[in-house]
Amino acid sequence: MGSQCDLAQRREGSIAQVLEEGSSQNYSIVRLSSTFLRVSGPAEKSQTVRGAIRILGAWEELTASCKMYPLHREREQPIFSARAHVFQIDPATKRNWLPASKHAVTVSFFYDASRSVYRIISVGGTKAIINSTITPNMTFTKTSQKFGQWADSRANTVYGLGFSTEQQLQQFAEQFKEVKEVARLAREKSQERFELANPALNIAAPQLSQ
Repeated sequence: MGSQCDLAQRREGSIAQVLEEGSSQNYSIVRLSSTFLRVSGPAEKSQTVRGAIRILGAWEELTASCKMYPLHREREQPIFSARAHVFQIDPATKRNWLPASKHAVTVSFFYDASRSVYRIISVGGTKAIINSTITPNMTFTKTSQKFGQWADSRANTVYGLGFSTEQQLQQFAEQFKEVKEVARLAREKSQERFELANPALNIAAPQLSQ
């Protein structure tokens, strides 16, 4: 089955090799986007991988130090990625934006087939700065020509994204709307299956005499 983890490059470039303790035979990488990589290995249990990915073009090595988790039969697949500056609302004032990344990072929509849910994920350095499960109640709002935001009640925060162009913002907004609609339909189907499996729940309450 194997295991995997995801990494974000600081710069774009072609992948030359991935090493783990000097060996390139045990681990491999797959590019998810221009600056987002997935490290895969043979381990059947969680472990930490330390090594280096050599990036051609940028002439640098990206240290691969991340937690490897066992793979599921149905993997989480990226369906859309964009570059943006990430912000979170100041929990103290609920008014000011706090930068979550020093520079533009990759923000991706992922589909988790094992749970039938969509998530927005972004990794800055060695930590996830966005991990937001999309629900039908969420709304992505464009507040300026290049900036948009959405509230995540589960994470108890509001995320903000600053794009370099209006077109990128529009593409992200359209993807958010599409995924939100799919999430709504999936919830309705799940509710229908639950009601069919539990017909007694649909029986009307008896009329009581006065």
